Amino acid sequence: MELTKAARNRIRIRSRINVEITLTGMRRFLKDSRWVGVSNRYARNAIKSISSDTKVGRIRNPRHLAQYIAASSVLHCSDGWSYLGKALLSLLRGDPHRARHLAYYAELRAAMSLLASEGIGIFSRRHFIIDAPHSAVMLQTKYPTHQFAWDCLNFWAEQSTSGHIFAKIVRPSGRNLEEWFVPVGGAGAIEAQAREWFRQWGIDLKIFAQDKNARNESSYRPDGMPEAWRVRAPEALNFAQEVWEALEPSSMSQFDLIDRHILRLALESRFKGTTGRAPSEDREGYEQFIRPIIEYQDFSEATGKKWFDFVMRKAVADNLSIFDLSRDSTNARNIEATAIISRLRTHKKDS
Repeated sequence: MELTKAARNRIRIRSRINVEITLTGMRRFLKDSRWVGVSNRYARNAIKSISSDTKVGRIRNPRHLAQYIAASSVLHCSDGWSYLGKALLSLLRGDPHRARHLAYYAELRAAMSLLASEGIGIFSRRHFIIDAPHSAVMLQTKYPTHQFAWDCLNFWAEQSTSGHIFAKIVRPSGRNLEEWFVPVGGAGAIEAQAREWFRQWGIDLKIFAQDKNARNESSYRPDGMPEAWRVRAPEALNFAQEVWEALEPSSMSQFDLIDRHILRLALESRFKGTTGRAPSEDREGYEQFIRPIIEYQDFSEATGKKWFDFVMRKAVADNLSIFDLSRDSTNARNIEATAIISRLRTHKKDS
């Protein structure tokens, strides 16, 4: 199922600034330790209130709904982190079904958080968009949360703004990708790569929306029939340790290790996209491509050499395993919890 033409048009012309202005106007609620006002129509039972609005054919309080969507951009993200922690705990306890269930819903929340930050509110078969500061309108579409989240994320990723946002939030050594890529085209140079990553990191939304029964295997069916799905303790422990280390912030970046690897992969992708050759196939050409990018950052000689050696894979030759695992998009019934967690880990960085 595809988004309607009207929904696509709404998403295409939406503006992130509308969300920012709406959030700024909600500061007074934070003084009372609240995200929205006490009288907000949608705060206590959003779905019931939205159903009531639908029956009368209009949003009774567009301002309240816009505030709800804007606040949800932060709260969905927070809830997603909670799901991620519980997914890792389930994996370490030898319970991959619950790990997969929790990781999937963490990924869903990450997508909902990202889209809410763009002004898109996902509910139950009725979805909305912040079309102006303190205002929301209904999108002309009526299909389920999981399917809409994927279709909306997929369409949003096609817009040029997604690449610019990606370039702004990934900050290796405290400098965003737009700054890193100035010598080779700036943010525009990584738009195609950003689109593919957004789709890759949200692919479970597509897979499990299309195969609801596979999702329900972990959500509702008892484990052990026909046989138990086992976890190897050393592998689970090593994976959890790497995820933990990937979350380690530095003085330069909240997700420095992940950002460093994203930069390297993005540079390799850009080189291949412009030359048709992988860096491993043309080491000399890749070195000539990399040197002006490193020099442009105006690092000290020692720091520049460290970055050059990392980007050229002379130091830390391998990717973080979460990047390799995040590419696993096999049949829904065979997707490992580690693959979903890996996609979530990189996706959550953006939300």
